[in-house]
Amino acid sequence: MMKVCILVTLISCYLVACAPKSQFADTIFSNGTILTMNDAQPSVDAVAVKDGKIIYAGTIDSAMTFKGDQTEMVDLNGRTLMPGLIDVHSHFTMGGTSKFYVPLQPSPYGTVNDFASLKKRLRDYIDENHIPEGDTIIGNGYDDAIMTEQLQPTKETLDSVSDKHVIYIWHTSGHMGVANSKALAALGINKNTPNKPGGVIVKNPEGTPTGLLQENENIYALTSLVRPPKIEPLIDSMMAMQKEYLKYGQTTICDGRSMPSDLKILHALADMKLLKVDVIAWPDYDSNAVNIENLSKQKAYHNRFRIGGMKFSVDGSPQGRTAWLTQHYYNVGPGHDTSYKGVNIYNSDSLYKYVKSVLQHGMTFQCHDNGDAAIDQMISTVQRLKQEGVYNDSMRGALIHVQVSRPDHVAKIKAAGLIPSYYVSHTYFWGDWHRKVTLGQDRAAIISPCKQALDSGLIFTLSHDAPITPPDIITLFATSVTRATRSGFVLGPELRLKTNDALKAVTINAAYQIKEEKTKGSIENGKLADLIILDKNPLTTADSLLHSLVVQETYKEGKKVYDVKEGKSKDVSMNR
Repeated sequence: MMKVCILVTLISCYLVACAPKSQFADTIFSNGTILTMNDAQPSVDAVAVKDGKIIYAGTIDSAMTFKGDQTEMVDLNGRTLMPGLIDVHSHFTMGGTSKFYVPLQPSPYGTVNDFASLKKRLRDYIDENHIPEGDTIIGNGYDDAIMTEQLQPTKETLDSVSDKHVIYIWHTSGHMGVANSKALAALGINKNTPNKPGGVIVKNPEGTPTGLLQENENIYALTSLVRPPKIEPLIDSMMAMQKEYLKYGQTTICDGRSMPSDLKILHALADMKLLKVDVIAWPDYDSNAVNIENLSKQKAYHNRFRIGGMKFSVDGSPQGRTAWLTQHYYNVGPGHDTSYKGVNIYNSDSLYKYVKSVLQHGMTFQCHDNGDAAIDQMISTVQRLKQEGVYNDSMRGALIHVQVSRPDHVAKIKAAGLIPSYYVSHTYFWGDWHRKVTLGQDRAAIISPCKQALDSGLIFTLSHDAPITPPDIITLFATSVTRATRSGFVLGPELRLKTNDALKAVTINAAYQIKEEKTKGSIENGKLADLIILDKNPLTTADSLLHSLVVQETYKEGKKVYDVKEGKSKDVSMNR
């Protein structure tokens, strides 16, 4: 045995001595747990990286054959290395621009937990910033599901803050908002104003607008009232948002429902080479359809930015009671009759026509579907296109959120060749609200049925929808394992995932959804060295403690772009 060990050592030394300098690694990671997300080789002892790619993953002895004089040795010191996490659906630009609004988030990420604190926050903002009368104030992130009153604010609520300013507050879901009387007047909304297609002006029994605007009425309000920020502070805000993603270990970011103004921001960041990670935009179909020919030619990365496909939004939000359901809401809320089932954005013929146009331009799509009726509509649309030979499984169209999903949906989604991306964070943030208010216990218990998808062999992913919730992908996959609500109630315990399956949903499965599985999502030879270092091994961490995992370092193509010790992301040149 001694002779064998000596022989191996001599051979290794010979290989290093004879290896051309060009084969030496830039970096070698070792001395910790290394999770590859590759079923053929689930863990390794060391990883060697050169020129932004993984050139070896395996034993430490073999990895050391790639060590040269200039090779950096990264001692994991018992920590865990794994692939960079992939965000398949969020709103990167919205996260950056929302930093210019008054923050109204409730706990655990804010302190606006009742009407009194909401009004105080708005008043303080007006006073501290000396906002002139007549100017517009936009608030963002209030949540009626969490606030003590568990009611939507009204125009009177905001009028009591100021009737001399235009005030509009944006709901945490992004699908609705509340205007004060001055804002309603600025928007030209009164008791005689009809709803825009796909939008709702909520009115009281007397027909007077309450101030609550839903779906396309909310979009109209925002586009009418929000003034674009100046470029320099906007860039600073986008860089701060990028840092948030890096903090949570994300090396690929998606910008869902990008408006034309969002695309300008992303192109500018790319042109200035400010993107430290890859960013994929999914332009909103309605506002970008006229430019689809040009967008279809931007599928390759340029300075870390590309177009992934087009985005459709078929319905609204279950916590805001605008997701489109087949059965009425458990509690329909104010301004609706007892048969209310939410908001449908497209009729089926229009949706078919629009999706077909996207596919015929050689693009794929993501489709926001929260309610079961919306999921039904999109499945039927894709099945029809599949029968016509316009759609096939290789196109990897994605259903986004897929929350109020019935048990029959998984088989239909699989047959249609779609990939569901479950917004399973809802079980924590709004699980109690869903079972007690919006959906009732039976429907709430089966939202985001990840385990059913896993058992059926359906590839699925997880997405956090930031800034609706922060880009905290750690809490996202932890929630899929525990399905615990804020109160600690376990919502649908039979649908809980094992930790390894949850990690796959934000790594290799996510890479598959965005058609980048050949270069991302696992630690394998030839793939990009998109890596993160966690303080602990998630596979040996108790389920209840997964949310406390800390990303200590984030690497993009072998370059460290975030270090928790420094509390900031690093400036590196990224030109891919």
